[in-house]
Amino acid sequence: MSRVLHHWRCSALQAAAQDDGWLAPISSGLNYSLQQIQTGLDQLHVPYSYGWAIIVLTVGTKILTFPFTKVESALAVQKLKPTIDAIKRQYGEDKNSIQRETSALYEASGVNPAAGCLPTLATIPIFWGLYRTLSNVASAGLLTEGFYWIPSLSGPTSLAAQRAGTGTAWLFPFVDGAPPVGWEDAARYLALPIALVAAQFASSAVISPPIDDEDKNAAFSKGLLIAVPFMVGWFALNVPSGLSLYYFSNTIITSGIQIWLRKLGGAYSPLLLLTFIHWPTVRACSSFLCCPRQANSCASLFLVPGNHLFACWARRDFYVQLSW
Repeated sequence: MSRVLHHWRCSALQAAAQDDGWLAPISSGLNYSLQQIQTGLDQLHVPYSYGWAIIVLTVGTKILTFPFTKVESALAVQKLKPTIDAIKRQYGEDKNSIQRETSALYEASGVNPAAGCLPTLATIPIFWGLYRTLSNVASAGLLTEGFYWIPSLSGPTSLAAQRAGTGTAWLFPFVDGAPPVGWEDAARYLALPIALVAAQFASSAVISPPIDDEDKNAAFSKGLLIAVPFMVGWFALNVPSGLSLYYFSNTIITSGIQIWLRKLGGAYSPLLLLTFIHWPTVRACSSFLCCPRQANSCASLFLVPGNHLFACWARRDFYVQLSW
């Protein structure tokens, strides 16, 4: 019986995947992976196997396709920002000198601000295919089981209702003073979108670079950081809970990977090589370099396994040397 049910599920998904156009090979492969994961979890008697299969597939796909290069490049540029700001203060309105010194800084630090664009673009078809996979699962009526407090991963609405503009009909307008699905089910379904909004805000607070208040786009950037979580939450109200579970899992794993890259060194040790605005005459002091007449001011600023970064100040200029 289970084999017949599994065959029916696969047939329904393959039929739905045929409408995915050029994404069909990707979504078909992800469809197959999702079914295999769900079947394996079922055989292990894992409760709510479909929900956990969505999470496992999301996490696995995210780890395999995460644009490490892009994130490491962004973190590198972010770490260099204090030095770049110092260059701007030093050269004022001399844009040519600022550009020259900034380019030299990037080159000396081994940082390419444009790095990672291609890896990021390469992941887009994968995650669009994953979205289509979960959409196909929902459309095929396979997300009938619940997930802990969520009554059904196919509820409280459908993709057809979303496309018709009635995705929130389960919540309002009220009928006899209550949501159409009732207060209890409405509260259960609302929990995941609320958790998703909270996760989006937490993710923005943890991984977003500081906003320079002097930047003319600062107000827009701050507004965007506030608006995006609510936009994602609104979208979650209009789709089946299985898709919301995917977005929630994706947010958590993305934040976790970026925290790992930032705090613990990531795919490679991302300690950034803060270098010079210009070099004075220096002399070696032990295993690191110090400024002449300022030897006592040398201090260890960062310590990452395998890397020791030391710096000293001399006449408002910042000098550092990496000691391996």
